[in-house]
Amino acid sequence: MKFSLPYQKAQVAKAEDPKIPSRIQQPDSPSQNTVHHAKEGFFVSCSLSYGVPVNFINDQKDIYKPLIRDHAFVGFPGVDEAVEEGRRYNRHSNKNYSDWIKYVAKTPIDGYIEYYVVFSRPDEQGKTKVSWMLQSHDTPDESGFGMENVPEIMLVTYLDKNGDYTEPFRLESVKW
Repeated sequence: MKFSLPYQKAQVAKAEDPKIPSRIQQPDSPSQNTVHHAKEGFFVSCSLSYGVPVNFINDQKDIYKPLIRDHAFVGFPGVDEAVEEGRRYNRHSNKNYSDWIKYVAKTPIDGYIEYYVVFSRPDEQGKTKVSWMLQSHDTPDESGFGMENVPEIMLVTYLDKNGDYTEPFRLESVKW
């Protein structure tokens, strides 16, 4: 699996191992923030997106599907509002986030990407974590930016080896 920043000219890598597809894209510049996962045979075309197009590519299964287009998730899996027991209470803010949805003040939960989405490397089962910043922390600072005090809300879901969502987005964290 390989992550690369979008809008970069891609080169074709020669496969040294027969399990590695020959069409895995390589970055032009070694200084790019990339993570190599060619041995898994699939990759996401961008590790960090601010709404720019992102694709899932699996050369071994001949799968190419869009994940993000026009600042929105393609095939948006929805959001599960339930909160796992361990994520309900934030000890730093002394708040219970069982009803976290009431803290969503800035962004509708419809798959639109206003901030960023991060695609991580796959785990042992080949699942790729997708972290979506639904709402950024907006505490005022000395420059006057952020006149509202709203929490940062991160949601998470996973992609399988076929690029399909395995579950709806769930609450990952609420931070002040």
